Amino acid sequence: LILCQGLINFNEISKNPKLAKKTNFDSLILQLKSIKKENKDLKIIYFSSESLFDGHKGNYSERSKPKPILDYGLHKFKVENFIREKFKNYLIFRISKVYDTNNKQSSLITNWYKQLKRNEKIILATDNFLTPIHIDDLLKFVVKLIILDSKGIFNISSNDNKSRSELFDIFYKRYNKYHKSKSQICRLPLELIQNKNLKIPKKTSLINKKVKKITGISPKSLDYYSKSLIHKNL
Repeated sequence: LILCQGLINFNEISKNPKLAKKTNFDSLILQLKSIKKENKDLKIIYFSSESLFDGHKGNYSERSKPKPILDYGLHKFKVENFIREKFKNYLIFRISKVYDTNNKQSSLITNWYKQLKRNEKIILATDNFLTPIHIDDLLKFVVKLIILDSKGIFNISSNDNKSRSELFDIFYKRYNKYHKSKSQICRLPLELIQNKNLKIPKKTSLINKKVKKITGISPKSLDYYSKSLIHKNL
């Protein structure tokens, strides 16, 4: 059973906390309880998140103690705990920010590409560190761990541990080889960018040594995918 549904937009969750709890926690627990009665040996595969952590330190391993400061992270943590208590056969994926190179999708580098093409203002956090992973690499890890019949908790992330500002510079260097933009680039601390009603974790980078060792897979860099996106749209 693969569980990856949910309400994930932090602003929407802040505006609709009851709906978020119902969607991200209550309904999943009911589903898991039902599964436990019907087939207690079924393997549970749960897509969790980097948002389990408070973001004070970054570089979190699978052994790091979660301390969520967002409702989204709290719901994820509670579902994780339920699975670990009630099931023996499970896979929990703590996933970094996922992005794509399909321009039809809204994600990290596709949004930057569109903003630069439209000469729009781009606001970047200088102190928000992450290890974003491309959707293709995420799927490679997930499929391989299922094939290997692995169990337990796995961080799934790239090797790119950088701020949003630094990640943009990597992308822009590739973009600037083929295009010019009049976009204004504004770099600010996260607290001046984020919704004042939200405390978004600043440093959510994950250590991925465990998953790379077990699967033999090494995720490609944001620079690689930046090049791919730009060449694809020449």
